Amino acid sequence: MVKNNCIGPLYQVTLPANSRSTYLSSNENKASVNVVSLNRYLENLQTQLLHEVDFHFNVIGVTETKITNVNSQLCTAHIPGYVFEYVPTPLASRGVGMFIDESLDYRVLERTSNEAFQVLWAEFPFENKKNVICGICYRQHNSPEIFQSSFDETIEKLASSGKHIVIMGDFNIDLLKCASSSYSHDFFDFPSKLFSRSHN
Repeated sequence: MVKNNCIGPLYQVTLPANSRSTYLSSNENKASVNVVSLNRYLENLQTQLLHEVDFHFNVIGVTETKITNVNSQLCTAHIPGYVFEYVPTPLASRGVGMFIDESLDYRVLERTSNEAFQVLWAEFPFENKKNVICGICYRQHNSPEIFQSSFDETIEKLASSGKHIVIMGDFNIDLLKCASSSYSHDFFDFPSKLFSRSHN
């Protein structure tokens, strides 16, 4: 994890070493960062990713972009060597996006935006291996049950495809409260139950 005063911490997610492809490098990595405002802190994000971190991320998920339905036409987010896909928020803040290495093949599977959450799902092809589906999610502080219902349904559908799934985001769920909060417990428990069911 890398800490920066202007943007949130940078989390690295690495796929298993056996997930190799001619389309995605064997060092295929993803990162997730909360930027608070992409237009305001894009330069800081670029500095952190391109100069301070001695590592190339193939996919960078960003949350709290503040790209809204109103200002999305003005979005000029650009990092050299990356394509930017995003989902605006219907509210005054939040929203999600994904910087994708411009050399990668991918297709956007879903863009969902409502007052409870925003999510972007993209699929990356692997030659002679399972494809990887990557999602970046942001859950508002309200309506956890709406988010959880949609999240469970989406993960169940994606898991049935037999493809690898990588989930990044800011879920505003305290996983340290799994024993005392049903929302925390359900969020943490559902993918585990799904995974164990699919391997029985």
